[in-house]
Amino acid sequence: MPIVLFAAVLLQAEVPRAVSNDMTKLIIPSFFVSLMVIAMFFVFGYLKRQQGKSAKEGIDKEIQAHKDELLLLAEKKKAERSRQNEMEKSDAAEEAERAKVKVDHAKFFGRDCPICSLPMLDDEEVAVCADDDAAFHLVCAKNNKGCISQGCNSFVYLHPTGVVKRWREIIPK
Repeated sequence: MPIVLFAAVLLQAEVPRAVSNDMTKLIIPSFFVSLMVIAMFFVFGYLKRQQGKSAKEGIDKEIQAHKDELLLLAEKKKAERSRQNEMEKSDAAEEAERAKVKVDHAKFFGRDCPICSLPMLDDEEVAVCADDDAAFHLVCAKNNKGCISQGCNSFVYLHPTGVVKRWREIIPK
C-alpha cells in the first residue's frame, strides 16, 4: 500500500481523502531515508573491501621488504665467508712459503752492509733477503725502505730472532 501511495504522490494522481497531507509528508522522507541507508550499506561494504585489500597489500609489501633484507644479509654473510676462506687459504699458502725459506745467515757476518758499508756482527739485528741473497743491518733496511732491489717483496730472515717476514711487514708505510 505505501508504494502505491508513493507512486500516486509522484504521479500527482488524485489521492483519496483517506490519505492526508500529513501522511504524504511522512512517506516521502522515509522513502529517501531508506534509499540513503541502502546506498550507505553498499558504499560502506565497498570501502571495507578496499580497506581489506590495501591492508593485505601493505602486509605483503612489508613481508617482501623483510624477505629482501634477509636475502641481502645472507648474500653479505656468504661473501664475507668466502672472503674469509680465501684469506685463510692465502695465509696458509704464505705460511707454507715462509716455512720453505732457508737462509744461511752465518755467512753474512763480518761482511759489509751494502747500504752503510759497516761490517755486520753476530750480535746485531740483520735482515737477510731470501730472493736476492743479500744481508743488511735491519736499521739500514728500514731507512732504505727495504731491499736494495727496487720493488722486492720477498721474504726476509731476521737475525737474531729467526723470524721470517715479508718486507712490507717490516717497513712502515
